[in-house]
Amino acid sequence: MIAQLEAIKYDDIGHGLEENGSHAAAQEQFQKALELGAQVGETFTVDWLQVSRYYMCRTVNVSAYCH
Repeated sequence: MIAQLEAIKYDDIGHGLEENGSHAAAQEQFQKALELGAQVGETFTVDWLQVSRYYMCRTVNVSAYCH
């Protein structure tokens, strides 16, 4: 449960940073969110970390998160 909340927090922080043009800082937060999401499980990441997945798959193209 804690990992889920932390992942959502990092996803949200990354979203705010991305909207403010802080792309590198946002990427770090999205990475943290997705790493925690991977620990929780596939369904959680798909259901709750859409912003992180979108950014990492479409912008940075980190294929580990794009399945």
